[in-house]
Amino acid sequence: MALPTTSSLLKESQASSELELDRQTRQIARERELAEALQDQQFEVERQNAKNKSFWTIGKGKGKERSSSTSGPTQGFTHPPQAYELYKAIDKHDIEFIMRVRDHAFHLLLQKNAAEFPIVYAGRIGKSHRDIVILLIGALSRYVNYLDDEDFEKKETKATLKALSELFQALSTYRR
Repeated sequence: MALPTTSSLLKESQASSELELDRQTRQIARERELAEALQDQQFEVERQNAKNKSFWTIGKGKGKERSSSTSGPTQGFTHPPQAYELYKAIDKHDIEFIMRVRDHAFHLLLQKNAAEFPIVYAGRIGKSHRDIVILLIGALSRYVNYLDDEDFEKKETKATLKALSELFQALSTYRR
């Protein structure tokens, strides 16, 4: 029996080395994908936990029926709130109602009523409503900060961001 030639042994050795390299490359890529998937899953869990926590504390109310500080999820509306109700809540410093609007009818914070946005209206009232202005700025900031990457592809999100842009343009022209 004759031994194989050196050139055929080199070709076979090179082919097996290439196959082993391909296998190791696929294995490394698979491990990287699994690690990224695990990391994404951990980030998603952290995001959900952060979203579920309430970072808002209601300030001191004027009425006896309100507690001095309350936190947690807000109760929804039995009927959709109207813009005049939001402006009335701003006038009365009804922080609970404004927070419910933030949580359940955010679009009202971005709509003009009588040619003014709610935040501009609160700012025009004066220093007595500075806390309401801060609350509204915080609500707008919270919305943007809690957007996920996939949210930026949604039409509703794009429309909301456009409305936010218009609001910020109005704020930049606002002078006391």
